Amino acid sequence: MPEIRSQLSNVKVLIAGAKPINKIRQLCENIDGVDLSINPSSSTEIYHSGRVLINPVLTGSGVSIKSLEMLVAGKPIVSTPQGIAGLPLSVKQYFKIASDTQSFAAAIVNLLCNIQQNHIEQKLLESLFGNQVIHEVVSDIKSLI
Repeated sequence: MPEIRSQLSNVKVLIAGAKPINKIRQLCENIDGVDLSINPSSSTEIYHSGRVLINPVLTGSGVSIKSLEMLVAGKPIVSTPQGIAGLPLSVKQYFKIASDTQSFAAAIVNLLCNIQQNHIEQKLLESLFGNQVIHEVVSDIKSLI
């Protein structure tokens, strides 16, 4: 936030998630312009409320469902390398990747100053992650049993 605020003093941030740890709660309470939405009823509403979406995840495995949901929102996205882990190359191009504080802040400021949409083809998402693909995976698993 200090790096972003040095260039955009009135920027606001919404952090949303399930069961945030006390340190996150305290930080959000103590920093002006940072709001916390605990256990939001709709991630879709959260994604549509922002101008730039951020996936700062540093650990995990497999594909980040958050990242897929963010793609559907059609907003510019800044993510860590871990946030796009497991995604096909054809989808990774829709993310600005940042691995340290300075590059994260620079990417966010750049996207806020140069508003752009992130229009991924629904056909591409459907071909990679849609119901038909899920059905085929489930069928393959059933055939192995």
